[in-house]
Amino acid sequence: MKIGILECGHVRPQLQEEFGDYADMLKMLLNDAGTKFQSYDITNGQYPHAIDDCDAYITTGSKHSVYDEESWVKEFEQYVRQLHQHNKKLIGICFGHQMIAQALGGTVGKAACGWGIGSKAVHIATAHACMQPELSSYKLFVSHQDQVLTLPQGAELLGSSDYCPNALYRVGDNILSMQGHPEFNGQYCRVLAKAREAILGKELIAQAEPTFQQAVDSQTIAAWIVRFIKGNQT
Repeated sequence: MKIGILECGHVRPQLQEEFGDYADMLKMLLNDAGTKFQSYDITNGQYPHAIDDCDAYITTGSKHSVYDEESWVKEFEQYVRQLHQHNKKLIGICFGHQMIAQALGGTVGKAACGWGIGSKAVHIATAHACMQPELSSYKLFVSHQDQVLTLPQGAELLGSSDYCPNALYRVGDNILSMQGHPEFNGQYCRVLAKAREAILGKELIAQAEPTFQQAVDSQTIAAWIVRFIKGNQT
């Protein structure tokens, strides 16, 4: 199996030596035997020569918003539609989660409650067959201000929270999308939050600080992602 990583952004250069880039984090998360990875920096116009060059695709997060008027953002929106039209397996994370919703007819905007950082719980609304082992809720680290406000037509809500009502959804059997970051760990989130202190404010960071030490369900979510990509739902 070959997974294409669509890089929508990068870890700050000063943090990459310790934590790696987003693509490195995803490779570690999805380190399944026999899986190969190919990264594409779509912010610089790098795409596969053909959609079928990879068996599945996964997106990274980004400092950008899906409604930004940048040419690469618009190009990515069109590519998401192409992937869906070709029924390619696609996993959306954070920015990608939001872009999939927007590209397929949903809406994205800033959360009324402001920035979300730290560990957040998501409650399962509907359990898809790939979601084994089963959980009634899960925790992942988050770092976002935008979120999916309305789902695209035909999407099924799988997970929700008071903070982020559309936290996990699927479209058919080819798209699985989540707001949280299964590839993040608490130490990276802590360092990133401190680097964004001017934006986030000391009070919000102080509120999130205890959650950076919490255990999250990254490995379980990784198992769900692999099962979804492989279509192994038994």
